Amino acid sequence: TGDTEDPAALLAGPRLDLLFLTPWLACALADAGRAPASARTILYHRNPDGSDRHCGAAEPRPQGTRFSLDPGS
Repeated sequence: TGDTEDPAALLAGPRLDLLFLTPWLACALADAGRAPASARTILYHRNPDGSDRHCGAAEPRPQGTRFSLDPGS
């Protein structure tokens, strides 16, 4: 999604299995009453101290966190 606050391109795209989303774009979507079309959304590019505003259902992940994807889900 890049470092943008405009959700227009994201909302115009197809449904995604996994979306990495910045906190400010997640909040722009939430403030507009919209949600990204994705099965799973992970917040990235967060403040190291965790002081980001948390909006929507995106999963906040600390920097360096590992996770795996289940190909069957």
